[in-house]
Amino acid sequence: MSKLLEKLTAVAFCLLAAAEVSVLFLQRDATLLAVARAQGNKPALKSVEIPAAANREPGRILNIMVGKERVTPGWYRVLPPVPFRAGEDWLANLSFTLKNQTSKPIAYLYLWMGFPETEANSRTAVGVYMVVKTAPSGEPYLENGYIPGAIPDEHLHFAPGKELRISLAGYINQIRQVVEARRPISSITKAVIAVHAVDFEDGLLMWGRSGYCTHPPEERGGPCQPLGDKYFPGVLGPEAVGPQQ
Repeated sequence: MSKLLEKLTAVAFCLLAAAEVSVLFLQRDATLLAVARAQGNKPALKSVEIPAAANREPGRILNIMVGKERVTPGWYRVLPPVPFRAGEDWLANLSFTLKNQTSKPIAYLYLWMGFPETEANSRTAVGVYMVVKTAPSGEPYLENGYIPGAIPDEHLHFAPGKELRISLAGYINQIRQVVEARRPISSITKAVIAVHAVDFEDGLLMWGRSGYCTHPPEERGGPCQPLGDKYFPGVLGPEAVGPQQ
């Protein structure tokens, strides 16, 4: 009788151990499944880049934000950006500061925003041109941008050293229209932001991606004469040297 009891006790212990092991495996599987689901629900990584040679640009892009998160941009094709996680509507929540780092007031300022992922089948990536304007309240906003030779109907009056906070929220429909000619805007994870062109209030000095140029006072409608790579209308301070993050 005692031997039978010992055998039954041993069997009971084995069944209990097996049950405990099964519970542990079930707990582990549940944990792994929860982790996998959490990772699957994470928003895709996004990134923003700005031009590398920005130290002599009249308008400097600073303090890029997506919602309340500060974004560290890369230098386009030079320094990789720091990726960040954001939802599919991240472009609508993107904002940044523009600073006039020259000693001259700016009349017109044009931006360009490109989307490298729209490049396909030997077609170049699409982008949007935007002109910066200010509302009667003084708030900056964006309108459909750059047309060579065309002059906006109002001056920006962007004073030296002044900063403007720009949001894409009011311009997202125009961006969507351009991007979705190639792919859904919800699939976009990369963007490049650049100052494209600047006209100063004196009506003579201009800046473009190739540098500064000026119109002689007697030939305002004539060709713009380049001022060379070293020219800058003001003093190059610390904020105009190196990347701004």
